[in-house]
Amino acid sequence: MKTKLFVLFLFAAILTNAQSNNFSFSPEKPIQDQKITVNYEAKGTSLEKSNEIKAYVYEYGKDLYSTSEYPVKSNSFTVTPSDSALGLFIVFKEGEKQDNNDGKGYVIQLSGKDGKLLPGADAALATAYAMWVAYVDLGRDYEKAILLFEKDFAANPNVKKDYLSGYFNAINGKDPAKAKDKIHPELEKLSKTSNLNEEQYSLLANWYERTKDIDNSAKYKKLFNEKFPNNESAMMEKYTTLRKTNDLAEKTKIITEIKKDFSHYKNFPYFLADYTKALIANKKYQETYDFLEENYKPEMTSQYGSLANTIVTKDTLLDLAQKVLDSGVAKAKTNSKYISPTKPPYMTNEEWFQNNDYTTAVILSTQGELYEKLGKQDEALKAYTEAVELNKEADPEVNEAYVKLLVELNKFDKAKTELEKFIKESHSTPAMKDLLSQAYSKTGGSADKFDSYYSLLREVANTKMKDELKEKMMNDPAPVFTLKDLDGTEVSLASLKGKTVIVDFWATWCGPCLASFPAMQKAVEKYAKNDKVKFLFVNTWERVEDKIQNAKDFIVKTKYPFQVLMDLDNSVITSYKVSGIPTKFIIDKNGNIRFKSVGYEGDADKMVEEISAMISLIE
Repeated sequence: MKTKLFVLFLFAAILTNAQSNNFSFSPEKPIQDQKITVNYEAKGTSLEKSNEIKAYVYEYGKDLYSTSEYPVKSNSFTVTPSDSALGLFIVFKEGEKQDNNDGKGYVIQLSGKDGKLLPGADAALATAYAMWVAYVDLGRDYEKAILLFEKDFAANPNVKKDYLSGYFNAINGKDPAKAKDKIHPELEKLSKTSNLNEEQYSLLANWYERTKDIDNSAKYKKLFNEKFPNNESAMMEKYTTLRKTNDLAEKTKIITEIKKDFSHYKNFPYFLADYTKALIANKKYQETYDFLEENYKPEMTSQYGSLANTIVTKDTLLDLAQKVLDSGVAKAKTNSKYISPTKPPYMTNEEWFQNNDYTTAVILSTQGELYEKLGKQDEALKAYTEAVELNKEADPEVNEAYVKLLVELNKFDKAKTELEKFIKESHSTPAMKDLLSQAYSKTGGSADKFDSYYSLLREVANTKMKDELKEKMMNDPAPVFTLKDLDGTEVSLASLKGKTVIVDFWATWCGPCLASFPAMQKAVEKYAKNDKVKFLFVNTWERVEDKIQNAKDFIVKTKYPFQVLMDLDNSVITSYKVSGIPTKFIIDKNGNIRFKSVGYEGDADKMVEEISAMISLIE
């Protein structure tokens, strides 16, 4: 009894500490379908100086259900959870700045009319910590999740069957080496349940496979496919086959089977889109257009842009390109407020609409390029202008095409104004320097003053970037680690005390990771002679048998000058609570994480500048 009381006390302490004096809500024990008033005081947080704070509310039950934005006015807002919700996760933001309660999020759990937490409320919150918080840039916490699961399972035994997947993920995430010992008994109990449903068969097949029980995995996979032949796993296997097959005739056969058996799944439109990529790759341009028109779903709209861009780039079939673009632009504009069933639940409607606008902007940009080739400069400028506006001036390549045409049309005053803005906002490309030079000289600027003029613009951009980085600065102890590099030499983070360390988590299958490497090479070379800066490239999350050889082969082939460390059991990336790669951590000389950078935006020079700024800010 004492042990149980201790666990409950520990859990209560954890949940209490998870909240903040900046955050409160009423009523004290909110219920479903009831208006909740949330109070938030930004003083003392990263949003203290913000004027337009928004609350991002993640409504969840067994899974994450939806995300909504609410403006915080007079330090409060109201929200009404649905009748299926078990809780709300809240993060406060203004632009890229956010207050996520030190990575824990602000939590509201829902109660019944009796004032007690709803059955499943703790398990649902545990599922969040074990799984989906990573999608909203919060750190997974497997230990906290396990405590929550076991508390709910003890109080409400009937909920356990609905939360086994999340529970297993927490157990496996906390200690993969010992996970099998705890998961297998639960799988055996589940296997003895009568009238297993589709989800339970899938759980048995998947988790026996993940815990290396090949015989039981094969057994339940076979039963699963026999009882539910058109299940989601079967669909994904068919899709994997579609993607791996290079033969177009075979792909055509497979997509026909998918259309017959799996058209009811929400991801079906993306399988059709994938097939159009194969048609494009095989230069079946008219066939691609016909396929898009005959099988059109709103989720396929971006493929009109891909097809047209391929044709326009090759400078052939421009009449067909015009048809493709006319159809694509019309469909994209019609769908600007369309919300697909495939919209990720962690995206707000507003974010989704911006994605729709981005798709429209990409097609419009290609349309502008086509108009230029056809000598229709005014139509091209109109298309580029609209594309820039839809992208909120944030896409450097579209911005470049736009100002390049302004210069070609001798609209130098407009070009100069726009170029100055793009450069100061860091939404520029290297080519824009020459375009600005032309516009500068044509508007009366002196050639001998251009370099200083341009430097001032860059200084504004760098100052703005540094100010934004300062607001993102962290000061959390970096998890220590010791890993071997590709030569078998042990490297420990502790041994690098006194140096600034850049830790880059990556994998050979990760497209954005590989796309970022030319930029990272520039950064490594920039600091090659600085013995106070160290770059470590941690290879992790690989899906091959011989991970070391796989990494060696990649480095030999690409000749990147990187020191690669091998996170063979994924323990280091887990300790850093990484939710996606590439993710970089900038660690100061005292061993504290000062910056975290996720993803790659595609601008090599900008990445090098950002890394350099981060290093300079903590030296």
